[in-house]
Amino acid sequence: MLQSNFAVYLKDVLQFGPAGIGWVLLAVGIMDIVSQGLLTRVLLPRLGAELLTRCGLAINAIGFALIGCVVFVPRIEFLFISIVIFTLGDGLFQPSMNAIIANAAPSDAQGQVQGANQSQQALARMLGPLLAAVLSPFSAGAPYWTAGLIAMLGVLILSISGRLVPSKAR
Repeated sequence: MLQSNFAVYLKDVLQFGPAGIGWVLLAVGIMDIVSQGLLTRVLLPRLGAELLTRCGLAINAIGFALIGCVVFVPRIEFLFISIVIFTLGDGLFQPSMNAIIANAAPSDAQGQVQGANQSQQALARMLGPLLAAVLSPFSAGAPYWTAGLIAMLGVLILSISGRLVPSKAR
């Protein structure tokens, strides 16, 4: 939901123009580089993909909720903190989840499994904006709060499902 309506959200809630939106998206890109390029590289071997996936998704959920709260605290500083938390979580979650998926598949089926994963992500990128369009009239922050709840549901499912990677694939 973030990619589909974030520019409109920033325009409506903080009265940002194109330059302000561009600066925010630059900050998102920088945080992606820091979280995926630096932090994940250090944390993945230390914590393991399973723990880092759950932690990253939980941090991501908190970031989504905070972005939604910008409607109550319409300050650039609050937005910046929210973006840092969101992108940190996303940057930790995505690579570790991809590692789990790659390691769970037999070597002769990794292409199929990654293709299915990409298809699922494409479906989410299609349905997320539709859900955001339905929720936005209730509150500008509603799509982000909902995304945070969905992410926390994912954390719960990952936590209660036990081991993410079958032991034979390790």
